[in-house]
Amino acid sequence: MTLIQFLVTFLQNPGRFLAIVILILQLTSSAGTFPLEVIPKFIQWFNPLLPMTYSVRGFKAVVSSGEMGVMWQNAGILLIYIVGAEVLTLLYFVIRYRRQYGQLHEHTVPEEV
Repeated sequence: MTLIQFLVTFLQNPGRFLAIVILILQLTSSAGTFPLEVIPKFIQWFNPLLPMTYSVRGFKAVVSSGEMGVMWQNAGILLIYIVGAEVLTLLYFVIRYRRQYGQLHEHTVPEEV
Protein backbone atom coordinates (compact mmCIF):
# COMPACT_ATOMS: atom_id res chain seq x y z
CA MET A 1 0.00 0.00 0.00
CA THR A 2 2.80 2.43 0.78
CA LEU A 3 4.45 1.69 -2.56
CA ILE A 4 1.18 2.40 -4.37
CA GLN A 5 0.71 5.56 -2.28
CA PHE A 6 4.14 6.81 -3.32
CA LEU A 7 3.62 6.00 -7.01
CA VAL A 8 0.20 7.67 -7.14
CA THR A 9 1.37 10.69 -5.14
CA PHE A 10 4.49 11.23 -7.21
CA LEU A 11 3.26 10.25 -10.68
CA GLN A 12 -0.57 10.64 -10.43
CA ASN A 13 -2.27 8.63 -13.24
CA PRO A 14 0.95 7.13 -14.67
CA GLY A 15 1.65 5.99 -11.09
CA ARG A 16 -1.70 4.19 -11.00
CA PHE A 17 -0.82 2.43 -14.24
CA LEU A 18 2.63 1.51 -12.91
CA ALA A 19 1.02 0.18 -9.71
CA ILE A 20 -1.20 -2.14 -11.78
CA VAL A 21 1.82 -3.34 -13.77
CA ILE A 22 3.69 -4.01 -10.51
CA LEU A 23 0.65 -5.87 -9.15
CA ILE A 24 0.57 -8.12 -12.21
CA LEU A 25 4.32 -8.75 -11.99
CA GLN A 26 3.98 -9.55 -8.28
CA LEU A 27 1.19 -12.05 -8.88
CA THR A 28 3.18 -13.85 -11.55
CA SER A 29 6.68 -13.67 -10.08
CA SER A 30 6.12 -14.16 -6.34
CA ALA A 31 5.98 -17.98 -6.64
CA GLY A 32 2.68 -18.01 -4.77
CA THR A 33 0.60 -19.51 -7.55
CA PHE A 34 3.25 -21.31 -9.59
CA PRO A 35 6.70 -22.55 -8.61
CA LEU A 36 9.40 -20.05 -9.57
CA GLU A 37 11.08 -22.60 -11.85
CA VAL A 38 8.10 -22.77 -14.25
CA ILE A 39 7.82 -19.00 -14.64
CA PRO A 40 9.59 -17.48 -17.70
CA LYS A 41 13.14 -16.30 -16.97
CA PHE A 42 12.46 -12.64 -17.75
CA ILE A 43 9.69 -12.62 -15.11
CA GLN A 44 11.84 -14.50 -12.58
CA TRP A 45 14.20 -11.52 -12.63
CA PHE A 46 11.53 -9.43 -10.84
CA ASN A 47 11.09 -11.96 -8.02
CA PRO A 48 13.58 -10.52 -5.50
CA LEU A 49 12.63 -6.91 -6.31
CA LEU A 50 8.94 -7.01 -5.43
CA PRO A 51 7.49 -7.04 -1.90
CA MET A 52 4.89 -9.76 -2.45
CA THR A 53 7.74 -12.26 -2.81
CA TYR A 54 8.66 -11.75 0.83
CA SER A 55 5.11 -12.01 2.13
CA VAL A 56 4.63 -15.30 0.23
CA ARG A 57 7.96 -16.63 1.56
CA GLY A 58 6.96 -15.71 5.10
CA PHE A 59 3.54 -17.37 4.80
CA LYS A 60 5.06 -20.50 3.24
CA ALA A 61 7.63 -20.76 6.03
CA VAL A 62 5.01 -20.52 8.76
CA VAL A 63 2.45 -22.81 7.11
CA SER A 64 4.78 -25.53 5.84
CA SER A 65 7.41 -25.80 8.56
CA GLY A 66 6.51 -23.34 11.31
CA GLU A 67 9.82 -21.49 10.91
CA MET A 68 9.07 -18.22 12.66
CA GLY A 69 12.62 -16.96 12.11
CA VAL A 70 12.16 -17.04 8.34
CA MET A 71 8.83 -15.28 8.72
CA TRP A 72 10.39 -12.51 10.83
CA GLN A 73 13.26 -12.11 8.38
CA ASN A 74 10.79 -11.62 5.52
CA ALA A 75 8.67 -9.30 7.67
CA GLY A 76 11.81 -7.21 8.20
CA ILE A 77 12.35 -6.96 4.46
CA LEU A 78 8.72 -5.87 4.05
CA LEU A 79 9.27 -3.25 6.75
CA ILE A 80 12.16 -1.86 4.69
CA TYR A 81 9.79 -1.51 1.72
CA ILE A 82 7.21 0.23 3.92
CA VAL A 83 9.68 2.66 5.48
CA GLY A 84 11.34 3.37 2.12
CA ALA A 85 8.07 4.19 0.37
CA GLU A 86 6.87 6.32 3.29
CA VAL A 87 10.15 8.26 3.41
CA LEU A 88 9.97 8.90 -0.35
CA THR A 89 6.34 10.06 -0.02
CA LEU A 90 7.21 12.36 2.88
CA LEU A 91 10.20 13.73 0.96
CA TYR A 92 7.95 14.44 -2.02
CA PHE A 93 5.51 16.40 0.14
CA VAL A 94 8.25 18.34 1.93
CA ILE A 95 9.83 19.39 -1.38
CA ARG A 96 6.43 20.25 -2.86
CA TYR A 97 5.48 22.30 0.20
CA ARG A 98 8.76 24.23 0.14
CA ARG A 99 8.37 24.99 -3.56
CA GLN A 100 4.77 26.08 -3.18
CA TYR A 101 4.85 27.96 0.12
CA GLY A 102 8.54 28.59 0.70
CA GLN A 103 8.62 31.80 -1.33
CA LEU A 104 5.58 33.13 0.52
CA HIS A 105 7.33 33.03 3.87
CA GLU A 106 10.60 34.46 2.56
CA HIS A 107 9.02 37.74 1.41
CA THR A 108 7.00 38.51 4.50
CA VAL A 109 8.46 41.07 6.88
CA PRO A 110 7.64 40.65 10.57
CA GLU A 111 5.65 43.53 12.04
CA GLU A 112 7.22 45.57 14.80
CA VAL A 113 5.16 46.07 17.90
